[in-house]
Amino acid sequence: GGNHTRFEERWGVGDTLEKVVVHRPVGGRGVKHCDQVGQMEWVGSLASYLRQSQITYSSLVQSIMWPCISRLQSVVGVAGPGHGKTLGWVLPLLNSLTDRAQYSQLSAGHAPLAIVLCPGLKCATMVSDTLQDISSKARLGVRMVLACAGARNNEPSDFINGVDVLVTTPARLLHLVGQARLTSMERCCHLVVEEGDRTLPVWHDQVGEIIVSWHKQRGKQDTGVPDQLIMVAERWNTAVEQFTKTFMVESSSPVVILANMLEAVIYGKVELVPTFLTKFSDKVEMLKHLVKERDIAHRLVICCRELKTANMLGLMVAELGEKATVLHSGQDITETRSMMSRWCDTPTNPLVVSDTTLPCLTMVGGDRGTVLIHWDLPTDSKTAFSTRFTFIKSGVRSIFLPSPAQPARVHLLLGPEDAPSMNTVIPFLKRCKVSIPDTLDLFYKAVSLTKAKQSLTVGSPLCFSLTSTGSCTDKTEGRCQARHFLHSELDCPLESDKHSGVIQFMVLRVETPVAYWVRMQDTDTATMYQKLVLGMARYFARSEARKQLAVLERGTLVAAAGSDGVYRRARLERLVYKVRGQMQQLDMVEVFTVDCGETEMVKPSDLSSLPDSLGVEVFPAAPARVMVAGIVAQDMDRRWGMQASMCV
Repeated sequence: GGNHTRFEERWGVGDTLEKVVVHRPVGGRGVKHCDQVGQMEWVGSLASYLRQSQITYSSLVQSIMWPCISRLQSVVGVAGPGHGKTLGWVLPLLNSLTDRAQYSQLSAGHAPLAIVLCPGLKCATMVSDTLQDISSKARLGVRMVLACAGARNNEPSDFINGVDVLVTTPARLLHLVGQARLTSMERCCHLVVEEGDRTLPVWHDQVGEIIVSWHKQRGKQDTGVPDQLIMVAERWNTAVEQFTKTFMVESSSPVVILANMLEAVIYGKVELVPTFLTKFSDKVEMLKHLVKERDIAHRLVICCRELKTANMLGLMVAELGEKATVLHSGQDITETRSMMSRWCDTPTNPLVVSDTTLPCLTMVGGDRGTVLIHWDLPTDSKTAFSTRFTFIKSGVRSIFLPSPAQPARVHLLLGPEDAPSMNTVIPFLKRCKVSIPDTLDLFYKAVSLTKAKQSLTVGSPLCFSLTSTGSCTDKTEGRCQARHFLHSELDCPLESDKHSGVIQFMVLRVETPVAYWVRMQDTDTATMYQKLVLGMARYFARSEARKQLAVLERGTLVAAAGSDGVYRRARLERLVYKVRGQMQQLDMVEVFTVDCGETEMVKPSDLSSLPDSLGVEVFPAAPARVMVAGIVAQDMDRRWGMQASMCV
């Protein structure tokens, strides 16, 4: 459902709508925004439930989705994970379904009024549970059916007794309306594609077949009933773009909402120019060249990380005989906003902004083109990097128009110091279809190889999707950070480490019906494991050994205290942040215990450094991952259902 703190507080500014891109056709229905549940004219029982559940304010993407979907407009919503995209359509859809009068012109029957297409079991179960929970607690009387591979088998009575919302997958829906003939789409007034960036690449043809069939069946109905198409996604990719152009542009009052500026840049095909400079002097000369050669009719904005850097850039600009407007965290917030306002009125001189100042600024400037220069890259958060692109929002091309409102160009002045951010920037540039300089490409490959070697030392396994299905769709979009290559030493063990004859092992954990974590049952392995356990216990019994880590980097081998207080060797997998007011704070850390094969969430204070004497060079990781090849879940799902897992 996402975080429901007020989105002004999340962004730290009053005019947050400057940080979301909303596009609609010329002459199309207007778009309103609503940041409070109380502003929505929803049925009383739903409004009462939301108040009791303390769901009072909307997230950024919900502030546009709620009123648009309530007005039966077709919507594409793109936002990052945890921003409440699902609740963005669930709440207004449930409200619409309570108004039975608007469906009175439909032909009689038991077919669903709304169909939700999901990529697989995990997503479908989450959506179904959310719909069922809200409908039940708000006493809305909306009936739900979950039908997909891995869920319980559906009975004919599930459909004969009538269903309002059918949550399913594209393959299962085609089976239900085709071979099984358990339902139809003739009464469907709302079609939702959930996780479109994952659903469409796999099921593009099937979803197209479904929508064409839906339109044919809907053509037989009266025109006075709703005809709404909704899609939500985390990423804007080729499949999402093709779907939007093919089906959304001609739908009912379409609206495209992007609450992530990085995705908006990809969507709007903004011009990006990356440059890789190894010498600081070359970087300075490049900046001065861009300042001197700029078109004075366009705004020039230079973004950097820190206060000191902002002041340094201001001096560089001054050396060219120009006075830059410099905004940084060392200034009073009122003074900063006043300076920003004056610059917006006459943006003839360059603007230099540090990342810490961005949240308190109101971005404007749709009246002219913009050149945005990234002097360096944020290292701690994608949010700051994304917020920088708000300056070129007016240069994001609308899918409904042939050209952008204003010209925009973005320069990235990259150097070796930006190595920690390469895993974010390079996939982003590739998704933007930007030509990457050879020097930058070579540097990135060198950095990637170094990190890969580090990850191999802590037993980084191959990507699960790659090993189980032969491909990983998330790799191309930078979402999957697992290993996608074979390594001669790790994947082809030495002759001395090979096992022959009858191999005995103990199953530590069943990850899925085709993935198991095991430990070999032999004397040498048992002895080494005993020594490791005793060594860990002795070392971390001393209070001075349990010092909290100052720096956390994914893939690092550390010591983590589990829920039982015992320290084990663990690999850092994921950092989980929580938004508190205007700040993002590290809340929990997901770790993988390399000697137990378990994934666990721990507090940052429970992590300590691991001495070399207890590292994997001295005590190799005991567990091994065993994959059963050639078996996949039904309907090409990447997740296995409970029924299959219970049979293991």
